[in-house]
Amino acid sequence: MSGVNDALRAFASRVGAGVLEVLSGVVSSIDESGLMISVSVDDAVEIPDVRLRAVSDDGKRGMVCIPKKGSDIVFAKVDGEADYVLLLASELDKVIVEIDSVKMEVTKEGYKISKGSDSLRSIFEDLKTLLTNFKVNTPSGPSAGVLPDTLSAINALEVKFKNLLK
Repeated sequence: MSGVNDALRAFASRVGAGVLEVLSGVVSSIDESGLMISVSVDDAVEIPDVRLRAVSDDGKRGMVCIPKKGSDIVFAKVDGEADYVLLLASELDKVIVEIDSVKMEVTKEGYKISKGSDSLRSIFEDLKTLLTNFKVNTPSGPSAGVLPDTLSAINALEVKFKNLLK
């Protein structure tokens, strides 16, 4: 670890003081659509527009952690500019991961996973419909439907995936 600390000190001495400014504070407000938070530092200073993403472009791909209001955070200046970015949070409300057309959101309500217009929850709902309406051909004609014990197991599975997926 001392090698890393030595390297950071050497880098800081080359680029100048203040470039590696890291602060801690408490989240006072959240702008989820703008991917920004406001932070209270030592109950004395309010720092607005702390970014939740390292880059401020409009392409909202990548990973975003949305901290819970009132949570303790660590944030830092970006390349010595006036902009700050979130580094760590003690509590999260939401995590969003987006890679091309694949998106996953995690909240206390559960997971939301999709690729394009297909979501994992809708696929499970389609599967449940297929299984409850499943019929096979028999020598005496189509089967009458799913047996009660199988239907009960399908319904129990539905409760589980609705609890997990939003």
